[in-house]
Amino acid sequence: MLQLHPNIHHLPDNIWHTMLIAAVAGLLAWGGWWAHLEAIEVLSAGEALQAGQEPALIQGEGHAVYAWIEQLLADSHPLLINRILSAVGWVVSLFLVGRILIRISGFLLALPSLLLLITFPGLTTWMLAGGSGSVGLMFFLLGFASLLQEEHETSWIRGGVFCGCSVLLYPMLILPAIAIVLGTFEWDRVRAIRAGLGFAGAVLAGGLTIGLLSPSGFMGMWSSYSPLPEGAYPIGNLILKSILLVFAAVITVIWGARKRGISWWGLVAALLGGLVSGTSHAYGWIPFFVLLSLSLVKVPGYLEIRHPRSIQSVFLCQLLMWIPVVFS
Repeated sequence: MLQLHPNIHHLPDNIWHTMLIAAVAGLLAWGGWWAHLEAIEVLSAGEALQAGQEPALIQGEGHAVYAWIEQLLADSHPLLINRILSAVGWVVSLFLVGRILIRISGFLLALPSLLLLITFPGLTTWMLAGGSGSVGLMFFLLGFASLLQEEHETSWIRGGVFCGCSVLLYPMLILPAIAIVLGTFEWDRVRAIRAGLGFAGAVLAGGLTIGLLSPSGFMGMWSSYSPLPEGAYPIGNLILKSILLVFAAVITVIWGARKRGISWWGLVAALLGGLVSGTSHAYGWIPFFVLLSLSLVKVPGYLEIRHPRSIQSVFLCQLLMWIPVVFS
């Protein structure tokens, strides 16, 4: 049997198993884009996607911040700046997810979560569209990392500010952002107070600025997140129909309640937000899905799996289950 470098576990790495996982993940990453070729062609041609915020942005409506940005080059390059911001936000968000998980559990256990985000059907296409909220997700993950992993007092204030900015740019993050800020109070009151001050300051200052600069005003941030039109990609439905994802969520919420942390509070709040928004509301479920991917590394520990690397086999099963979804 060919082996990779020896590890501390008694079971050796199987290079063929690893190569199979990589091959299936690559197939799904390619298939996810190919299955949504029409949406990619629309993005490339500069036209607006029919489901999402882009039609509203073309009309000068939608989220206050993205509508104001759209006015800058609306005549010559419609949606260009918003799509660039969305692409940067999504790439940086993936990097931050990997960075957080690598610092917690190492690269190999972080890899399934990253591949799940990359290969999830339709997610990348949505996050690259103008006004997708990926920039807000990026700020949320920056705040999450600051509150979870930093020990400097200024980092806690900065974490609260980042969470406040995330709510301004992606209103669906309001429940998980508040949850992780308040969740720190359970184990570090000083950190919670500083984070709360940063959060409140960012929301107030940002809200006033948006109200003054944007024609749609402060409330324009919220009106754009009404239920998506018919034809929107059912991200919430896919999550709830996945046996393994639902099982991981149940394990994380129930078993994680004994060892609560800001990730647990954020996951529960994001789940409530997704359920309130409805299963067909794509943007309402993305915060839950991202936080669930961060929590996957804890599932082996909750189940007392002696060899955590065996989670790769479970992950491979999940990837195989996505094949008929992507290529149907």
